[in-house]
Amino acid sequence: MPTICKHVWGWFLRLNAKRSRSEMGASPITYADIWFFCDLEGIRMQSWEINLIERFDIVALEEWS
Repeated sequence: MPTICKHVWGWFLRLNAKRSRSEMGASPITYADIWFFCDLEGIRMQSWEINLIERFDIVALEEWS
C-alpha cells in the first residue's frame, strides 16, 4: 500500500472494529459513522480519504458475503 494511504487504512480498521453487525451480516460504514469518528478524533478528512474508506468497505463487505 502506498505510504500516503496507510493512515486511511488505520482509520478504516478502527471504523471496521466498531461497525454494526447482525444476523444478516455486517452493515456498511456510513457517513454518520465517519463523521462521528472524525468528530471524536479531531480529524478533518479530505474527500479522497473518505472515498478510499468507502472502497475499503466495499471490498470488505464483498469478502464477508
